[in-house]
Amino acid sequence: MLSLSSLPWLSDELRAVRLRMGEALSLPGAGPKPQSGKPPSSGGGFLEQALAELLSREGKMLRPALLLVAARLGQTDPERVRSLAAAVELLHLASLVHDDVIDAAALRRGLPSLQSLHGARTAVLMGDFILTRAMRLIVSSAEGQNPLPAVDALARICEGEIEQGRQKFRVDMSLRRYLRRIHGKTASLFAGALHLGALVADLPALHQSALRRYGYCLGMGFQIIDDVLDYTADDASLGKPSGSDAAEGVFTLPLMHALAGPRQKQLFKLLAKHPYSRWRITSLLRIVRESDGPRRALDLAALYTRRALRELEKLPEGEARAGLSELALALLSRQA
Repeated sequence: MLSLSSLPWLSDELRAVRLRMGEALSLPGAGPKPQSGKPPSSGGGFLEQALAELLSREGKMLRPALLLVAARLGQTDPERVRSLAAAVELLHLASLVHDDVIDAAALRRGLPSLQSLHGARTAVLMGDFILTRAMRLIVSSAEGQNPLPAVDALARICEGEIEQGRQKFRVDMSLRRYLRRIHGKTASLFAGALHLGALVADLPALHQSALRRYGYCLGMGFQIIDDVLDYTADDASLGKPSGSDAAEGVFTLPLMHALAGPRQKQLFKLLAKHPYSRWRITSLLRIVRESDGPRRALDLAALYTRRALRELEKLPEGEARAGLSELALALLSRQA
């Protein structure tokens, strides 16, 4: 659960958002917390238990936090804001469930994924169910406000995943294609969450635009750092095997930079034949770590962070702006 020193109220609000997520999935109170990583028992509804287990896995809750902070810049109804924040996190959760099916991922945050527990078909339908409940929350909470930022963000997530699938195992990935892919995959929902928060708070157009651009830059930097950590962090920190992206044929910025370096031939040889053995991935990780690829990727993440901070200068000074600044700097230095 996200906690920022400049926003002492945020942790309590995020707990309220998590409860709202359970209510939206027809899990009021969530009942006894299931044991993580185990299939639901036969008592009670299968879907209810499976989703309760999924919600019991606490994530960073970044996207709802962004919406909550943006909304604090204006006058809002707290209940509407919590509902929209819950909807944004449910959109994200649905995308993760679908991601795991596409990637045949066995783990999510160090625990068995829904698709590994219940099969790909059931997991897809669960992801669809979560998605419909998210959209229902958005529509019921909009009250005259435009819900299109969330809808557009969802469309861009799908576009990003389609692009990622089409570009798998391509060693000639261009920087432009990579950036377009991570915009769809990650930055679009960051920007959409902030835009929704600005809309519900009825902020001036200038502030809405600044928050949307801040979210875009923050999301781009966040995803680049995620891609670096896939090469530099250990399995325990990641909650999955390091090098998972490369193993799935998703080639990201650290590897792209390394492929342009002096050990290019070794890397091409390792990547020439897939599926990749663990030995190949281990060798790939070592070469990328020894290259300047991770450092150069982090330099670009830092550039996006600086751009995000510049957008904040267009907002009024105060608690919310300070919290967004703290968040940007915290995400830049994270290790997991």
